Amino acid sequence: MVELLPESSTPTQIITAFTLGREFRNTFHHQVFTEYQKVVFAYKGSSYACSVVGISLGENEGSESLRSTKQGMIRTCTKVIVEVPPQSLGTLIHGAETFKSIFREGFNMESLEEELISLGIGGMTSQFAQILQSAFGSRMVPPPVAKRLNLKHVRGMLLYGPPGSGKTLIARNICKLLNAKAPLIINGPDVLYAFQGVLERKIRSLFKAAIEDENRYGAKSDLRIIIFDEIDSIAKAILENLLAFQIDGIKVLNNIFIIATTNRKELIDEALLREGRIKLHVKLEYPDERGHLQILDINTRNMRQAFLLDEDVNLQEIACRTDGCNGFAIASLVTRAHSYAVV
Repeated sequence: MVELLPESSTPTQIITAFTLGREFRNTFHHQVFTEYQKVVFAYKGSSYACSVVGISLGENEGSESLRSTKQGMIRTCTKVIVEVPPQSLGTLIHGAETFKSIFREGFNMESLEEELISLGIGGMTSQFAQILQSAFGSRMVPPPVAKRLNLKHVRGMLLYGPPGSGKTLIARNICKLLNAKAPLIINGPDVLYAFQGVLERKIRSLFKAAIEDENRYGAKSDLRIIIFDEIDSIAKAILENLLAFQIDGIKVLNNIFIIATTNRKELIDEALLREGRIKLHVKLEYPDERGHLQILDINTRNMRQAFLLDEDVNLQEIACRTDGCNGFAIASLVTRAHSYAVV
């Protein structure tokens, strides 16, 4: 990914993607890069901010250590694919393809923990990192790279685990990190009291919109997300048949992603969870001590800023003593303590 830095002068002549890629390869020959690494590259009086969005190693290229850490060395035979922001196409680099990032503008994987804390989410950095990599890894690279590597997009994910392990929290907030349409959220228990036909029409209309987007924009179409919260409550024959039909019918449609949550994975028909449908299954557990401390820190931040938290309150000790508690219980502990203090 290449972007002209603000302080740079506008290029006086059209630069081709081939030329810029060749000069980048020559400049950094024999240097090792890591996926998502950023580097500034100067060429003909202009400075470009470059991000390594994907690394492809051949059969005999690179050592095992480079492969395991997702690093690659720039060689003479290395092919550099130049992607630029849509607004720069044609005015900055001629012949380059635009690459629409799967993440929203300004998001950086390297600052994931800070991003989650800003959303009020603590103790779940490792879970979010695992999901982003497993569920959206193929979407993090430019389409030409994904095609060369024959990467298949994951189109469905099941989050399961004990109550309070953060399944719903992750499902609803992961969309805030993505460059995607606002999600359609279907709450299982609520749907039990709704007319079945309404739900079916909702799902069919969403798939219809996704098909229209795919036909019009291709790989650049926006991702559409459907969240089935507590899917075990509604995974009955009619809904399973509907989902299976719709998912199986989008073999070449990659702009739909389904997130399902459940406390009882064993209650869901295996036909819905097999390869090609909801194939990625992520088990969530309660946060560890470090996660407890983050949750406590987030939930007491306003108190500290208002000087309402006594200096003798030791959050580290509380985090240690709440071993085995889920995130909701820890947040509730702060609320109850506050209520007790002001009464």
